[in-house]
Amino acid sequence: MTDDKPKRSFPGHLTGLVVYAAALIALYFQSTPEVTGSFTEKQQRDFHVAAVRLGKDANDTSYAAYSLAQVKAGKVDLASMSFLLPRDVIDIPGGDLHKVTVVERHPDWQLVEYRYGNTHDSISRYRAFKDRIEPVSYRITMHMGLAFGAIVLLIPAWIVSAVVNAIWNAVARRKKSSDAA
Repeated sequence: MTDDKPKRSFPGHLTGLVVYAAALIALYFQSTPEVTGSFTEKQQRDFHVAAVRLGKDANDTSYAAYSLAQVKAGKVDLASMSFLLPRDVIDIPGGDLHKVTVVERHPDWQLVEYRYGNTHDSISRYRAFKDRIEPVSYRITMHMGLAFGAIVLLIPAWIVSAVVNAIWNAVARRKKSSDAA
């Protein structure tokens, strides 16, 4: 008994995976751009900055987290704080993830990367001086919208892969029939 059913040619389910992976990558980079320059009010509230409390005892260092909006509004007591951090890596305790890394050290300033994690994950980069900061960039790296977008992308990825497979198989059948003739 011979099988008259044509064999499926190459792409098959692999096409769906490739299309979906490409769509996810595009979604991620489109949804999480790095922002430099002027920041919106929301970005200023989400832009995190670390400071060390200046105490009488040099060994007693405690850290505080502020938003760029708080710093700009003057809600930080600069007389009792310094934005220059004494250690290269700092974890600020609290309910959220606050990890601060000094990327570069210079005599008067530091380049600091502040990673925040909770319902959204973000990276704030800034130049820290003793009594001020200069924002460099801000990027949301993960948020709930990405998960919903990934689920929604399944449908268009499936449609595109079905069209690609149909075209691929039509070309393969046409080639097979022309080879047989």
